[in-house]
Amino acid sequence: MKKEIYPKILYIICVLLIAGFALTLWAKYKTYQMFALPFYYHVIFYSIVFLVPCLILLLIARVLKRKLK
Repeated sequence: MKKEIYPKILYIICVLLIAGFALTLWAKYKTYQMFALPFYYHVIFYSIVFLVPCLILLLIARVLKRKLK
């Protein structure tokens, strides 16, 4: 496998994580009940679960792309 494909794979994983974040929040919003936890707690939790790894992968992909040039 060529080394130039690794950043592209990481970008695709980032897009999948963002899509997973959006779909999870949409599903939680549809089943949200008012007497439960406030909804912004769900947003904070799922942003930590999905978006923080996405940002880390994005930084790794950018560094790899610069190193390979």
